[in-house]
Amino acid sequence: FPVSQAQTPIETKGLYLGVGIGQDVGGIIGARLSYWPVPWAGAFAGGGWLFVGGGYNAGVELRVPTERRTSPFAVGMYGYNAVIAVEGKEAYDRIYYGPTVGAGVMVRQSNDRNYWRFSVNLPFRSPEFEEDINQLKKQIWYSDVRVPLPLTLGIGYHIGL
Repeated sequence: FPVSQAQTPIETKGLYLGVGIGQDVGGIIGARLSYWPVPWAGAFAGGGWLFVGGGYNAGVELRVPTERRTSPFAVGMYGYNAVIAVEGKEAYDRIYYGPTVGAGVMVRQSNDRNYWRFSVNLPFRSPEFEEDINQLKKQIWYSDVRVPLPLTLGIGYHIGL
């Protein structure tokens, strides 16, 4: 039997275009550009569609480079982190911006630079958002209000450019 050579790990460096769902890509569905100048640190900017309009975010990621296909990461970003959408009462619809931190795992493809990215994020919502939600809770039609969850999830596929 021939002896197989060990494969050289594929580094996550360079420019990537990602598409996905969640806050990480700037909306319910969106896209983002990421640049990894070194395998352990990168920056990104994203934009996407929300229930009530467009959103954006930008930030930095730190990851633990590994010999495996999976790598854990931490992220810090600023951008949209809450939305109020009131069905049939669009005058109350609003997008809120602020900081968010998160963590997750990147899963690199075995034969190219592309990777999947899975994350859990903790948004720090503004006092303005809290005030608006509390005012809406006093309305008789409050059951029609979509209140964001305390944590957000993200999934995206990133293609090396």
